[in-house]
Amino acid sequence: KPAPRLPVVCVCDPSSSQIRQQGRSRHTMPAFLLVACLTFVLLHDRIVRGPEQHPGTMRAVRSLPCMCKLPTGCGEGDAALLRVLSAAGVDREPKRVSELTAGFCNSVFLVELPFDAQIGGETTVVVKLFSPLAKLRLRPSERGRGDQDASDANLGPRLLFKCMDGLITEYMDGMRDLTEAELHSPGAGPLVRAIASRLAALHSLPLPEPEGCSSDNGDGGVEVALWVFMERMLTRIERMPHGLPPTISAEEIRGEVRRMRRSTDALALPIVHGHGDLKPSNVMGSADSTRVQFIDFELAGAHYRGYDLHKIFRTGLPATPASRANVELFLTVYRDATGGLVMRTEDLKGGASAGLATPSLPLPTLAELRAEAAASEPLTWLEAAVFFWFAMAEFPSQSAEWAPLALDRWSKYRATAHLVEKGGAAAVQLKEARGRAVEAEEEVVLAAVEE
Repeated sequence: KPAPRLPVVCVCDPSSSQIRQQGRSRHTMPAFLLVACLTFVLLHDRIVRGPEQHPGTMRAVRSLPCMCKLPTGCGEGDAALLRVLSAAGVDREPKRVSELTAGFCNSVFLVELPFDAQIGGETTVVVKLFSPLAKLRLRPSERGRGDQDASDANLGPRLLFKCMDGLITEYMDGMRDLTEAELHSPGAGPLVRAIASRLAALHSLPLPEPEGCSSDNGDGGVEVALWVFMERMLTRIERMPHGLPPTISAEEIRGEVRRMRRSTDALALPIVHGHGDLKPSNVMGSADSTRVQFIDFELAGAHYRGYDLHKIFRTGLPATPASRANVELFLTVYRDATGGLVMRTEDLKGGASAGLATPSLPLPTLAELRAEAAASEPLTWLEAAVFFWFAMAEFPSQSAEWAPLALDRWSKYRATAHLVEKGGAAAVQLKEARGRAVEAEEEVVLAAVEE
């Protein structure tokens, strides 16, 4: 606890022998009281803060019940966690620290703080540290921006603090991360409905302010976040291609990215404020499956609408009637919950103002949503493959671990890339869906005119 206030308030600077008194002259203070005051302050500082510890700093605590060592991949040791907490204004020892996850991009910790060291009114918080890979993929100004937008819209955990090294959010007690099996199982209706409604709300947010990005073809339009992130990773891969296996070249990877970019541009897919990595493990659900919350908005930004729609249900599990029914329910609820606050690719190239959602599209039909999700499948596999090639280029010593993952995603991309090419199944499906939507709109207009 803080030192109690004394009848005579003394301000003691540990680096100086000067003492300043408030409310009483130095000459009127009894010598024994001065000595007692100094002794109390010095002993209190040593007992509470420890030797050579000053306010505003933190030290490694060896007596924590569960103090974890950060993953080797982060390369910054326990100091990284303590540095983020200190930057947030915490100058007391955490009561307990336990590791929640240690993924490819981030390490996440649950931290219990003393009552008098709470952050934003919270004593139990989640601290996410950005790894070197995350810092290479995101500019400093982009780190935590998606989490801030989601927090402001009540679509993600409340963001308590962010800096270049990490961020701190509230701990969502009673919530757990979801699994693929849950979303594809019978009886997942309440969960599917909750996710669809929340995703529609996220997609209706204004597009984030761009970070000075421009498209490859020089048209001055706002970039889709997917291509921005892949371009940054490709640049690193080309600088250090030695991490790639002999069967894959940096030129081949860039060629495929350009190919997909041309194909998706031709489809004019709707663009929304998307999550960018909406997999089941990035969705937290309540015990009764009626309440959900999205997490990990690191890749959030301007994304194709179908990208999130496809990735949340992308699975390696065998297709079942229950799984197909859940996907159809998801798209139906999403369609009913969403509005027309989206933008087509040509709207962006035409100079539409970023940060303002444009109600330029009617309510999408189920057929359009199915086609958009199908067209996004190869993009999800391509992004994952490029990420693992990028990780291998940055950390060649771990190539043996990541190469099988990269090759798996690459093969799945190659097997689905034809879907979005001219005459491909997803391209044809989307064209037909839009044609039927136009015909339906024309019939409604004609009916109104006749009335």
